[in-house]
Amino acid sequence: MNAIALPALVGSNPLGVLASLGLLKALTRPYPDTKLRFVMQDDWIAEISGAPLTSAESLVAWLSEWIETSEHQERISWAEDLRVPENSYREHLRNSLLQPHSAVCEVLSTLMADGAVDKSKGLVKPTLFYMVSGQQSFLSALKEVLLDVRAQASARFTEALIGPWALSAKTHGLGLDPAGERMHALRSRAPSSEKAGSVSAATWLAFTAMPLFPSLSQQGADSRRLLTTGFHRKSGKEHFRWPICTQPLKLATWRTLLQTQSWTNREQTRWRSGIAEVFQSTRHTFGQGYAVFRPAKRIGRE
Repeated sequence: MNAIALPALVGSNPLGVLASLGLLKALTRPYPDTKLRFVMQDDWIAEISGAPLTSAESLVAWLSEWIETSEHQERISWAEDLRVPENSYREHLRNSLLQPHSAVCEVLSTLMADGAVDKSKGLVKPTLFYMVSGQQSFLSALKEVLLDVRAQASARFTEALIGPWALSAKTHGLGLDPAGERMHALRSRAPSSEKAGSVSAATWLAFTAMPLFPSLSQQGADSRRLLTTGFHRKSGKEHFRWPICTQPLKLATWRTLLQTQSWTNREQTRWRSGIAEVFQSTRHTFGQGYAVFRPAKRIGRE
């Protein structure tokens, strides 16, 4: 089967790698032999193989049908936000476990951590991919993203996969794309007066990939701290780290690789598994709970 190169899904960008993994996850359900790798073409770009699709255009057409399925709405309609009271969280989790193949169960069990509760408000702590605040909640932002992608599916997926990334959607980018950060010192007017654009289809694919990085709670001195797979804390900041694999890998292998993270250990030889690079993006926080990913940096061979 043909290998399809996707020039807009750049592996050195946190949104690009998350969207690539989300695409692999979406394709794996109907096509279990689908594989993902990254190839060097000026930068690391995603390449999909193993699915019975012959071109990027046919992949866009497939995604335009996929985005209309009911599971997407189900994932984001169970509440207004991921930050819910602990008793409400457990009730939703119990109910989702009673439903076979529940899309909500995956969200509850991976993007939230039972036992990690914000002591000031009594709300369950969400994944470190949660980078919105103020009047905009995580799930409400995703509802707008889904509406936007569905309204212009072909154009939105073409932008996300083939490019260029024109940031044409006026939906929230969830802080995942470093290009979406509006730096006050670099602009002629206050960023708060502008509406930032985003690549909405890439944002939705990234959300699809987030369960590959499950969160859990860790007992601390006087409370439970939330940990999210893929994030490393150093000097008081959280850093998202991911590998660039040049070997085509199925979803199960990617999942194991991301969650074991032996490639981040100095005692391991991470390069023998087809890992050509490792990138790291700082989760920069500001304001009252807002955060964004900063441009990624290559991590040298430790």
